[in-house]
Amino acid sequence: GEAIHDAQWNINGLLWPDRSPHPTVYQAKKSMQPVAIEVAWPGLEARASLNSLSHTRLDADILLRNLHAFRSLAGMGWCWRVDVDGECVAGSTGGQPQPLSLPAGQSLRLKASFALAVGALSGGKEAVL
Repeated sequence: GEAIHDAQWNINGLLWPDRSPHPTVYQAKKSMQPVAIEVAWPGLEARASLNSLSHTRLDADILLRNLHAFRSLAGMGWCWRVDVDGECVAGSTGGQPQPLSLPAGQSLRLKASFALAVGALSGGKEAVL
């Protein structure tokens, strides 16, 4: 056995003895999530710099996959938003989730289109979808 514990009690759980989260809790959360999300930005690679454009329209292809073997995603909803340095600059349906009824093992392709204003990403700002 390992020398760091007495073989009867060990700390291999998701929480430390003081109930603070162990780093593996985030891995377990990601591993057990029922939806996989992939985002592609067609045509974005060809652009030299978003900051050099005066105004740009961006399109994202979003792929949602139901990872359940037997359950649909009925009862869940989806929406998207773009934050630049924590401030919402674009989003779908006013931020209200739309119903999502995706059968087990199926995928759904969605589109997100939005515009970024002049200098929206200047000064090291970060955009998150």
